[in-house]
Amino acid sequence: MNTTAIGIAATIFGGVAVILSQYNHLVLSIVFGTLSVAFFLISLFVHRSESKKEKSKPDLKIELIPTPSFCSTFDSELPNESINIHRTAIILYLKITNTGNAFTEIGKIHIGYESMENNWHWLSEETTLLDDFTMPIGENLKVYPFLKQKNFLMNNDTDTFLDPGQSRNGIVYFEQKASGGNLYPKIDENNQVKVKIIVHDTKGLKWMLEEKITKVMVNAAREHCPQFGKTMLLAKGD
Repeated sequence: MNTTAIGIAATIFGGVAVILSQYNHLVLSIVFGTLSVAFFLISLFVHRSESKKEKSKPDLKIELIPTPSFCSTFDSELPNESINIHRTAIILYLKITNTGNAFTEIGKIHIGYESMENNWHWLSEETTLLDDFTMPIGENLKVYPFLKQKNFLMNNDTDTFLDPGQSRNGIVYFEQKASGGNLYPKIDENNQVKVKIIVHDTKGLKWMLEEKITKVMVNAAREHCPQFGKTMLLAKGD
């Protein structure tokens, strides 16, 4: 029974109580009056419960951490292919926080970039990176955690469940299939590429962040991650 039906019932019982009181049916008047009040209170409770339920939902805040977040376009390295065949790989270091008031779980992540064809090209499938991304800090080596896949050099947490107020951070990685022509990221005067990041959750909701990342030479990327850009090649993908 919804709040409208309960409200109607409360009104009917109230009206009956008034009529009975006019005909000196005191006991019945009290009974119907009590029922009217009860239904009114129930309608208030149901309305508040429904409102609370409607307002209870997750809200994900996406943040892009600059290091290591970049892209690179390079020769596809496929045998017997034209030198115009290339591949683009993108690595993003994300922090995702649930600022809502209901739990959720991180689902698929999509990345789109502004291409030299003057449109947005989307990569909708995350790729497994075959090596950790590391950065020397003094005499130590910092290993950046993956968001979803297991690291090779440390035991990272890949749980993507988020209670309200909880956050997760980690690397997500994408490789584009071997492509030709101008299907690669367009850079501005600062060697930056416009990207859009869409994070889905397992409840069918999604959030988007528009940012810029740096485009680098593939050799520079492989100094920190030797297998960067090689997943599809080694898997004999196109």
